[in-house]
Amino acid sequence: MLETKHSVRPFMNPSAFHPIPAKPAAGTLLHARYLSVLGQTLTIRAADSGTDIPLLHSWHNQPRVNAFWNEAGDEAHQLAYLTSVTSSAHSIPCIGSLDGVPFLYLEVYWVAHDLLGRHLAAQPYDRGFHALVGNERLRGAHRAKEWIAAVLDWAFEDCKETKRVLVEPRIDNGAIIGYCCNAGATFLGSLRLPHKTSAILMTTRSEWEQRRRRKNLRSFMARL
Repeated sequence: MLETKHSVRPFMNPSAFHPIPAKPAAGTLLHARYLSVLGQTLTIRAADSGTDIPLLHSWHNQPRVNAFWNEAGDEAHQLAYLTSVTSSAHSIPCIGSLDGVPFLYLEVYWVAHDLLGRHLAAQPYDRGFHALVGNERLRGAHRAKEWIAAVLDWAFEDCKETKRVLVEPRIDNGAIIGYCCNAGATFLGSLRLPHKTSAILMTTRSEWEQRRRRKNLRSFMARL
């Protein structure tokens, strides 16, 4: 059951089902944004099983990552894992890079058609994402705040019908919960799923738009 201070009911909402847009081809550039705070350009592309298996093998076999993802294994295991995500209709596996250096694995999904949507009253076109930073040199709270904010930008810009973006990290993953809050997400409460107890965090389109306006105003004032 979802324990929350917000009005999100803990059961599936069949009316939230919606047509799922076609998935991008492997390697397709999905988003690019210059992150002025970091002085680097973030790019996000659709993962490619023909080229990205060594990355996943390296990243998933780090004890820090495996503690939360439980996908350690050889390259055959990584290929099977990525193929299963690629084959799903509702989830897009992605690789994020900073100035061309891969550092981030993302799975961006439609909540109503995901496991989360079977345990929480989703709304049509709600988006969610899972994320791991595999490149040790590109970790850090200052980077996380920026790339999470950029992922939110992409989610809202990519689909005008998306009114909410939800994230559901494991409840004991304090780092990613804090990073998401720093990037503007609101902690709603905890939710017991079959494989974990999750923290539920949400950003609404109206909150995102307000932050964008404030950011644009600050940029304008700084140029005066």
